[in-house]
Amino acid sequence: MNHQSLPPPALEPKAVGDDVPQHRRGRWHGLVYVAVPRSRRLVAIAAKATSRPPRDLCRNAHVSASRPFGLYAHEIDPFVKKLKAALAARCCRPFCVAIDGSSTLKLESEDGARSFDALAVRPSSALEAVVDAADEALGAFGREPYFAERRFHLSVAEGDDDDDERSRSRDGSDASSDSDSDAGGDVVDVDVDSVIVKAGHRRFEIPLEKTRALY
Repeated sequence: MNHQSLPPPALEPKAVGDDVPQHRRGRWHGLVYVAVPRSRRLVAIAAKATSRPPRDLCRNAHVSASRPFGLYAHEIDPFVKKLKAALAARCCRPFCVAIDGSSTLKLESEDGARSFDALAVRPSSALEAVVDAADEALGAFGREPYFAERRFHLSVAEGDDDDDERSRSRDGSDASSDSDSDAGGDVVDVDVDSVIVKAGHRRFEIPLEKTRALY
């Protein structure tokens, strides 16, 4: 997802009675994902695929390994611990994801409020294992698993830019230092050595090469 698609770091208010402890009165928006560096090659391929200005693309790029969820403050640390254990149980180790610039997707946010352009991410057993681990950890806290249809993708921009903005990307006027030649085809291979958990303002990086069973 793009830079506007990461869960916001604000506490989501929840209508509850006064008898509920303060730390249980809201849920922090969360997401499990793998980060994707914003390389020139990735931006160039995304610009070619979407006809959008390179400057607008692939900021805070990542591949989601869960659907957005909410956790109460007191659940965050136990959730991260559970996810570490689930990754270790599946022997998740560093792997590579292949981002396919020749396969573009038009997707909508879960609430239908936004649309965005995305590049397909080729499925792999390693990425599937990370999603399975996230599903297990989320299930332990009563949260929903990943979508039944696992359409792995990298969001590159919000949808519905105007035509003038798109056309300017064609002549390279906005490319500057963010663009690169498209030598090597339309696939970007990205090495993944950690899984990220974002929960409100808190960010946890779980190195895959160091995971081990915690129970």
